[in-house]
Amino acid sequence: MDIYRSLSQIQSHIPGPSAVALGYFDGVHMGHQKVLCSTAAFASIMTPCVFTFSHLAKKGATILSPEAKFNAFREIGFQAVVSLDFSEVRGLSPERFIHEVLIGKMGARVVCCGNNFHFGKDAVGNVDFLIRECDKVGVSVLSAGQVTYSDERISSTAIRDAIAQGKMEAVRKMMGRPYSIDFEVSHGNQLGRQMDFPTINQIFPSGYCVPAFGVYASVAKIEGKYLPAVSNVGVKPTVGSDCISAETHILNCQKELYGERIQVFFLEHLRDEVKFPSIEVLKAQIAKDKEKAVEISRKAIGQGDWYFNIFHGGSGEGLRA
Repeated sequence: MDIYRSLSQIQSHIPGPSAVALGYFDGVHMGHQKVLCSTAAFASIMTPCVFTFSHLAKKGATILSPEAKFNAFREIGFQAVVSLDFSEVRGLSPERFIHEVLIGKMGARVVCCGNNFHFGKDAVGNVDFLIRECDKVGVSVLSAGQVTYSDERISSTAIRDAIAQGKMEAVRKMMGRPYSIDFEVSHGNQLGRQMDFPTINQIFPSGYCVPAFGVYASVAKIEGKYLPAVSNVGVKPTVGSDCISAETHILNCQKELYGERIQVFFLEHLRDEVKFPSIEVLKAQIAKDKEKAVEISRKAIGQGDWYFNIFHGGSGEGLRA
């Protein structure tokens, strides 16, 4: 999959004609998947592409890292991704964006988006405008209707709220897979190793969505294999820390992982983060947490790879031209 980070890189590189999915797609949730999979369904006759942005501060805390988002696009079947800094196109009128970027640069013949998609300078362009303007040059537009969970529209905002509250089952159902992080493993204080519970330490970068502090049943993906794990998110009040991190104890893993990007899936919030009176009491509680977490983790792993990498919406049902 080719990734283009500026408009100047695109010309003559994307083999046209193309089908283009439009959106920020933070979280690649079930609503996003409806747009993305319907676009990728054109792969037999067009080049499936994504047009997105590297970061949009106004959208709120980041749910997925760029690497995780690109991996999701790749798994769905996209051949090219245009991921721009918003400043590169923010001054374009809706007409110029359609004709110069989507059609001129990307060779779009089909465009897919959500039914609340807005674009162009000051976000004055909407789906109805996109349909009318594209129809003039024979480009088809498909817009996806809402996807709901518990009678509410699935949105990145709803997912951020659920992550912040530790409601991981709700997050999984809205995203179609468990919430995960894939930050680089950094050196910690080695306390877990001293207590016979070695952990990997992953620091949450500024601007990222942080789960409710506490202990989680989790699963770590190491060299393509899913391993049971238990994670603590927070500031480790018993020993003290100056940053928010996830410390994950992974069963049956002896590999040194420092410097690697490891994907950790959060399955269930087991308890809040608390300060213990001593290291001995903390160690005893960790043993209990581990026992409960492993039971939950193994059940999830037993459900197969689809549990962690499932994408929906490929039929295009519910989209309108």
